[in-house]
Amino acid sequence: KAFFWSVNKHPAPRDISEKYVALAIVQDHRRGAHIVTSPDGIHWSCAKTPFWQTPHDVSSKGDDCLMHMIFDGKKRKWVIYRRIIPEFSERMIANESDCSRPVVDRYNRAYAMAESDDLKNWTNHRFILAMDADDPADTELYQFGCHQFGDTYVGYMSIYHLRRPQPIDIQLATSRDGVQFTRVCRGQPFVAHGEMGYYDYMAMACSQPKPILVDDTLYIFYAALNSPHDLVVPGKSNYTGGAALATIKRDRFASLETGIPDAGPCRIITKPFVVRHPHLFLNAATWMNGSIRTEILTRDWQPIPGYTEADAREIQGDALDHAVHWSGNTDVAALTGKEIRLKFYMTRARLHAMTFCNEVRNPGAVESEYRSDINGDSVPQQN
Repeated sequence: KAFFWSVNKHPAPRDISEKYVALAIVQDHRRGAHIVTSPDGIHWSCAKTPFWQTPHDVSSKGDDCLMHMIFDGKKRKWVIYRRIIPEFSERMIANESDCSRPVVDRYNRAYAMAESDDLKNWTNHRFILAMDADDPADTELYQFGCHQFGDTYVGYMSIYHLRRPQPIDIQLATSRDGVQFTRVCRGQPFVAHGEMGYYDYMAMACSQPKPILVDDTLYIFYAALNSPHDLVVPGKSNYTGGAALATIKRDRFASLETGIPDAGPCRIITKPFVVRHPHLFLNAATWMNGSIRTEILTRDWQPIPGYTEADAREIQGDALDHAVHWSGNTDVAALTGKEIRLKFYMTRARLHAMTFCNEVRNPGAVESEYRSDINGDSVPQQN
């Protein structure tokens, strides 16, 4: 028996036999993380020896079978993220003494990583992620996977709720370097689990090494089971597992949303950054005649003439690429190379992302099935 994870298309295979690369953990005397390769994605060959064994792997007390691997285009390295059991051993790499280690009474699953230039020599083993004091005591990080999305890394955390009936849901994390991850909307499911018996009562984090974007829709595949984690059913049962799909519109992993409708405009100010491209677009939605106006400030918080709140044109509706304009300016070309802040004035609105680019974009109106307020004002417009 073997677990098989993270199929990657090799960016520079040495020969046709490693056109595709993936991970496997073999549940026999070879326990540990193995590289598997394939010329066609169908027929696979498994390495004879594991490249990473933890103390828990070799003790025959179980294995840490949930892993994830990507080719990091920024670092030009292969990166593996794999589960470890810190209470079992402080070491991440096994030695002979671990074969006789006793079972620990209680442990918390966590994740570590390592890097490689060639899929053979792995270095920089380090601990990266676990539940902490801000999480409920009866939760564990059961599985983790991530991929690059633009200049960031998006992480998917399967959170295991230990109290019966033991569901699993998927929460978000993000990183700028693939090592230090920050929780996003901690405690709030990104992919919520279904009801008991529903196909994704256990929603397991996706293990796809790259984002799949089709016509501005992001496809997120994940493993799903309709039973509790510790279920033991004699004989046949109706409990099954399989692959599931969740979709969101581009860049809509999370958002900043205004509060009480009649509380007046909300204000958001960014950290300072340097303008590199002339056109600014917002991925945002408004409702009930809400709006977003954008002001540009200097690093020292002073409004820049021509880009003030009074100059800003309102954007309304639900779109992936609202063009940001001002009364006398349709772009920010005059500010190229300067350090600025953006200040958003929002009323009954939700801001998902902002993008600077060189080309002019169509608004990209969002279809009703992806809108939180199906009957709201959805047609993108400027006033």
